[in-house]
Amino acid sequence: RELLARVKAQLRAYLLKNTCLQIGLLRLDQSQDLFYCDQLPLLFSEMEHKLLKIFFVHSPELLSKAELYCQLWGGEFSPERDAHLVETH
Repeated sequence: RELLARVKAQLRAYLLKNTCLQIGLLRLDQSQDLFYCDQLPLLFSEMEHKLLKIFFVHSPELLSKAELYCQLWGGEFSPERDAHLVETH
């Protein structure tokens, strides 16, 4: 399951490279790896940027805590150990 998620992520990255994604006024320029709102660049912490990018690329999918954990931190998700970490972010 984790391998499949990683393969899908790599495929999406390949297909979406050098393109822009837009949801409402929010736009992700993948060639620059920057977010814009109404043409103004937005600055986020590294974790916020990663999380927003995951949501953008997977829109409108719903992602499980395990999928988010895998994409943000890598490794295997343990519900007992890692659920709070995902919920916090």
